[in-house]
Formats: sequence, structure tokens, C-alpha cells
Amino acid sequence: MSKQPKRLAPGAHIRIVAPAGRVHRDRLSTGIETLRQRGFAVSVGRHVWDQAGYLAGNDADRAADLEAALMDETVDAVIVARGGWGSMRTLTHLHHERVAQAPTKIVLGYSDITALHAYLSQLDWVSFHGPLAETDWRDGNGERALHVLSGGTGYLGDDPLEHLVDRGRWPEGTPAALVGGNLSVLTALLATPYLPTLEGGKVLYLEEVQEAPYRVDRMMIQLRLAGVLSRVRAVVFGEATRCTADPDLEGYTVRDVVLAQCAEAGVDLYWGLAAGHGPVKWTLPLGWPVLLDGGRMRLHRPAVS
Repeated sequence: MSKQPKRLAPGAHIRIVAPAGRVHRDRLSTGIETLRQRGFAVSVGRHVWDQAGYLAGNDADRAADLEAALMDETVDAVIVARGGWGSMRTLTHLHHERVAQAPTKIVLGYSDITALHAYLSQLDWVSFHGPLAETDWRDGNGERALHVLSGGTGYLGDDPLEHLVDRGRWPEGTPAALVGGNLSVLTALLATPYLPTLEGGKVLYLEEVQEAPYRVDRMMIQLRLAGVLSRVRAVVFGEATRCTADPDLEGYTVRDVVLAQCAEAGVDLYWGLAAGHGPVKWTLPLGWPVLLDGGRMRLHRPAVS
């Protein structure tokens, strides 16, 4: 049974943490101020402004900030400052037994934060793939995130998805829980204890940024050979942002390689969800059921309580 966090109410306390790359001070300050202008109380983890190479402080400190935010009963939601690199390095520093006893709360982020979403899936938490705190929350991405986090339902995308591989495994109107996130991070979790549970008729959401098609091909083959693709109802691929081909391989696209591997695995493939590293970011509830309605993905029950 998935554990729903409480909905984000006016005046809620949001904690910003940085379990991955070092933050951009100006961008994060703008994000914090925008959230405060929206009426939220915002606090910042003690190590958010730290720097250790390309990371926001050392592994233990970043994990300590995250664990403190999860355990603090006064914190209603945790929004990650940014992605980048390094979230996987924090996982073994988290005290799993303690975190398992934490009150379920909203956790929001994407990209490298896929590692954290995978960790929380082991606890059956519903978490949210969506805008980072460094994102300027004054635009539509902030509105979309707050709609879902405050208990809204409805379509998750403006346009129908392209159904590129049809094996009939995810019929229209059939609820199925989403798992996944960034393809590179998810693939790196194979053969670790942190890969999300895929059984139970789930749908695998994937997105990628700045990876050449041949590298995406390699990762998709790895997911197929590891049995990941055959264990899910469908794959929904969001965006392949700046994933351009080598000039010598013109016409060999990410779409081509993803389609080929899903067809080989016999799993349905839907393409074109505006969630990932593009300018439009719909907020997706991971660990919570969605369904297809006229080719569009729809959240039919609130993902928060």
C-alpha cells in the first residue's frame, strides 16, 4: 500500500535540501523568495550552501540534511535545490531504520534525484518528479507542481502521447503506478538494493538529457537484458533533451533506439510526455496510479491525502 503524504496547504513549511550538485546561489535565492511570496514558510538545510568539488558538501553532510528534513515533524514538504550529480552517494549514509519511521511527506525533484525517489519507493512512499527549488516558481511549472501537491487531479500533459509500440499491456482506463525518472540514474541502480520495485503492473517513466543516441541505446539494452522492460506494463518516455546524434550517425535518434528495444522486449511504448529537462515540466506522482484517457496520461485520484 502506497503511503501518501499530506497535501501542501497554504502556509506549509518547506525545507530545501541539496543532496546532489552544488547550488547556484542566485537561482536558489530566487526560488526560495518565490515560494515565500506564495505564502509558504521556507527553511534551508544547514549544508545547502556547502561546496565540495562539484557537490553541495560532503556525502555525509548532504545525507544528514536530507535525513533531518525527512525526520522533522514540523516540515511538511522537502524540495530539492538542484540535481546534477551525487545523490546516489548519499544513500548508504541514510539510516534506513530511522527514515522508515519518518512521517510521510512530500519530496519533490527530478534528474539526479531519481536515486532518492528510488530509495523512497523502497519505503512505499509516494514522491514527486517535478521542479527543483532552483527553478523559478513563478512560471507554469510551479503552478502545475502546486496543483498536484495540493490535491489536484487531471491530465498530466497537454497532448496525447504517441503509442509507438502497442502490445495491449496498458489498456485505456487501467490505473497503473508510475516508477522511474532519469534513465542514466535508473540504469546505474541496477544490481543495487535501491532499484524501484517493478512488479505489480507498473509503468516505467524515463527521460534523459545530453546523452548521445548510442549511449541511450546501450542503457535501454541493459534494461532489457536485466529484465526490467519485460516486468512493466509500459514505458512512457518523456523527453530526450539535447540528446543529439554524432554527425556521422545522422538519422540515428533516441526515439529510434528506444522504440527498437521496447519492441524487442514486447512492452508498450508511449512517447512525448513533457516532463524532464525541457522547458515544460509536468509534476508526476511516483508510486501512485495514473491511467490513459484518450491517449493522455491522467491522475484520477489525488496523490496526496
